[in-house]
Amino acid sequence: IADRLRVIVEDELKNVTRKEVSEEEYENPNWAYKQAHMNGYARAMKLLQKLLDFNDIDKGPQNV
Repeated sequence: IADRLRVIVEDELKNVTRKEVSEEEYENPNWAYKQAHMNGYARAMKLLQKLLDFNDIDKGPQNV
């Protein structure tokens, strides 16, 4: 289950990064709010990655 969750989190992080660099996003008058939301979402995905690595017994202890 953890391996599948890692793949999902990685895909979500890639999608967020792709949307952040899209020039079309700046045409939205509320782009700053959307950008703030995407930054928070990316931060949450990165935290999930760290937690999954921390809980992976096979890899040993990780710095979180």
